[in-house]
Amino acid sequence: GDEFTFSYDIEWRPLDPKSKTLASVVNTRQGLGGIPGQPIPEGVNKMVIDFEGPVFKGLDNKSGIKPIVEASNGEILEPIGVYPVVGTNQWRLAFDYKQANNNPVNIRAYLVDKNDEAITETWVSDAKVTIK
Repeated sequence: GDEFTFSYDIEWRPLDPKSKTLASVVNTRQGLGGIPGQPIPEGVNKMVIDFEGPVFKGLDNKSGIKPIVEASNGEILEPIGVYPVVGTNQWRLAFDYKQANNNPVNIRAYLVDKNDEAITETWVSDAKVTIK
């Protein structure tokens, strides 16, 4: 093959650049799946993601915010919850998932507005079920 030579500079910054229009992921939590107070389903974990940004100002449960959650090598289970975190500029996305085999589940998630326009950055994870 051909040989190529490139010259470039790498800049290191303490934080990722923030979008002026999209909310950012501020927290991710993983734990046991299922409904609190009910028996824990076998092979199911829960993922909880908090998004924060000025795009949420003035929005409530009736604003038409919808979750988009996709998985490969696994399954996203219903229901998928999305709701504002009271007293903050955050919205929380919560869902259960299962692995198809021993490989991690590749999950992508973000929120859209009532016009199906993305209002958050896309959260991506290779997740494994921690409790079988």
